[in-house]
Amino acid sequence: MYFNISDIKTYNIDESYKQCFSNIKNSVEYSLAIDYMLERFDKNIVKEICLFLYKFKFATKKQIINVISKKYNISIDFNFQELVDFDFFKDFILVKGFVDEEYERNEENTIYAIGPNGVNLLIEYFNIEVPRWEFRNISRSADKVIKSLQVVDIYINMMESFKDFNIINESAGPNQRRALGDKLDIDFEWSIAGNINQNFLVLIIRDKDLKEGFNRKILKLEHFLSEKGKWRYDYIDIQRRPKVIFVCENEESVKIISRKLRGSSLNKHTLLLYTHDILLKENLLTDSKTLKKYIKETKNLKEELILSN
Repeated sequence: MYFNISDIKTYNIDESYKQCFSNIKNSVEYSLAIDYMLERFDKNIVKEICLFLYKFKFATKKQIINVISKKYNISIDFNFQELVDFDFFKDFILVKGFVDEEYERNEENTIYAIGPNGVNLLIEYFNIEVPRWEFRNISRSADKVIKSLQVVDIYINMMESFKDFNIINESAGPNQRRALGDKLDIDFEWSIAGNINQNFLVLIIRDKDLKEGFNRKILKLEHFLSEKGKWRYDYIDIQRRPKVIFVCENEESVKIISRKLRGSSLNKHTLLLYTHDILLKENLLTDSKTLKKYIKETKNLKEELILSN
């Protein structure tokens, strides 16, 4: 059985699903691959896709085109398969049990990751400093793959919401911070610079996370974001305490987290509590200083002045 990407509702997936790569052992000499790519494709578009996949790990064709089309003229007919064949990308679907060839060719359910020649292109052609490609970098559990797809959707939403701002330092996680002698994982972060300087941290909370040390996560976040916390060293360019966005699995999770935050110092620093569906269908920003905030009691969004110069 294969996982139908278009059916994603809660960004949850059964743990028994695994990555099924179309041809993980495929290997094409870089010099041959680069000559073919330069002849058939716009090298800058390929570079942008490789950079995007390097940063965000996984994405669907629809997501990639959505992002790249903001900068380049790229259509839904863009031939990803040729670049997979020449090892610029690796592609896979998520399956459990037996899967036949029909599903492996189903483009809507195909997920892309950067391949060895994609990394070589960044290093050797564009002189971008990134680590050499290793299969373990794209070998992940199904849950982490799905969370990466969710992060990409949040990124797309953020780009639209903040399109009139100077967005800097966007990166996908987990980005390890040190707090209370232990690591603190952030799923996604970005900053806006200019007249308004603000850092944003996004934490995606599954229902199971609420049962697996969530109180300690809050404690570590409090420590990290305290007046003398380590955030001051991590965000040297913007000396303003980051705003935290919790993306919750459902409305019940929103209520639980809201109760837990009431007695926490995070309450005054936390920007928003969202369910994933509300977040992804609404633009965060309504004007230059007003963001939408999800109010659980009325299940509505209201505008709240949250950004200042």
